[in-house]
Amino acid sequence: MVCLSLPRKLPQIPTDPPDSPPETARYRNLYIVLLVCGFILHFGFVLWKKTYMRAPGSILPFGAEICNIAEHIVRVQRFSSPFSEDTGPTAWSAPVYP
Repeated sequence: MVCLSLPRKLPQIPTDPPDSPPETARYRNLYIVLLVCGFILHFGFVLWKKTYMRAPGSILPFGAEICNIAEHIVRVQRFSSPFSEDTGPTAWSAPVYP
């Protein structure tokens, strides 16, 4: 006795992504609000602390670590000590930068 079965129809997988534009728009709006809030907080802090004001010719606190690393390279102490004291090897910045 031979048992013949009818071909089964496989369930079709939907090719269109689920419709969820409201959720996508909600996340996009959330990201925009977070970005704007972060910018306002950062900008407000800069104005409050007046971090944009420096003495003429002063680069501190920017670049002191890189300058210390470059100084140690010149003194043949290799890529080390980003601070004023000898602290040993460092990974403070990329080796090519100083």
